[in-house]
Amino acid sequence: MNFWKCPALPFVELREAKESHACFQPHSHDEFSFGMLKGRALYQNMGESQTIGDGTLVTINPGDAHSCNPIGDHWSYRMLFIDAQWIGEWQDSRFDMHGLDYLPFRESASQLPGISRDFQHLFDGLAYETDAFAAECLLLEKLDTVFGSLMKDQPEEPRWRSAAAKLSLAAELLQDRLEENVSLDDLAIATGLSRYHLVRAFKKHYGLTPHGYQLDLRIKQAKKMLVRGARLAETAHGLGFADQAHFQRSFKQRLAVTPRQYQGFFR
Repeated sequence: MNFWKCPALPFVELREAKESHACFQPHSHDEFSFGMLKGRALYQNMGESQTIGDGTLVTINPGDAHSCNPIGDHWSYRMLFIDAQWIGEWQDSRFDMHGLDYLPFRESASQLPGISRDFQHLFDGLAYETDAFAAECLLLEKLDTVFGSLMKDQPEEPRWRSAAAKLSLAAELLQDRLEENVSLDDLAIATGLSRYHLVRAFKKHYGLTPHGYQLDLRIKQAKKMLVRGARLAETAHGLGFADQAHFQRSFKQRLAVTPRQYQGFFR
């Protein structure tokens, strides 16, 4: 497995695995994620489970808890991670945003004609391109002709947004107090929800329990710290992990590599 940044566009990260045996627990990303695999896998996202194979593009919204694991001994795949703010700015020039920061994908997977070819062309073009003008033109072209159709024509969802407002308060509190052991009582007071209803509604909305969501936030922040060169012990302590072993175990369960291995890709 290999991770790297697009040489020309630092807001794009790439990942490639060949004949990998790695499995993943449910997790999320801050970025928009696009992926294509070779082989067969069980893919869980947006509350659904499906078997996917060659030619299926998986599309994952920022913050969506998901997992994808091979059916059989091994699999190969390619993933692109693109900054959500950048995607939102591109969408703002193309679609009616209804005041949203970005428009999410409507579906978690697609088999549109030619989508496999277009994704591979985009991945190959971004992998080692050093000319920012060429790289961004390619990205915008593919987003517009292929991925844009998966995002547009979004209906307004005022009721959903209203119901999600209280849960958003809980999510923001977890984000703001990332290094602390926040309690359910803290979240219940902040949202005005009972502890039981909070856990049930939070998992339905975010795909993770509040604790799982906090752990996922910590792992995503750990990735940023490791890329900047932070020490493992410093990262574990600074993000509220009980000890370094707990940090390493949680990290590997979600990225299929250890923190030290992940850091090594960016040195």
